[in-house]
Amino acid sequence: MASFLSRIILQGQRFVPNLLPSRTMAIYNATGGVLSKPVQIRVPLPKVLLTVLPPLGLGAGIAAWGAEFLEEHDIFTADDDDD
Repeated sequence: MASFLSRIILQGQRFVPNLLPSRTMAIYNATGGVLSKPVQIRVPLPKVLLTVLPPLGLGAGIAAWGAEFLEEHDIFTADDDDD
């Protein structure tokens, strides 16, 4: 690490880290051959549901609690008469 930093400082190069990952759609390798198919990851449905539903339910509970709090303290009340 020190040699990398000293090389940048001594050569006067500006180091700009690549914060966004770059996606290249490479089809051919350096020698011109066709690359093999990429590995596809199959995510099972229960794993997706266990990842999505608990935070969604938590957010809905917090929103309901907040609406109840606002109504209780008369900060915001929905009016029934729409003109």
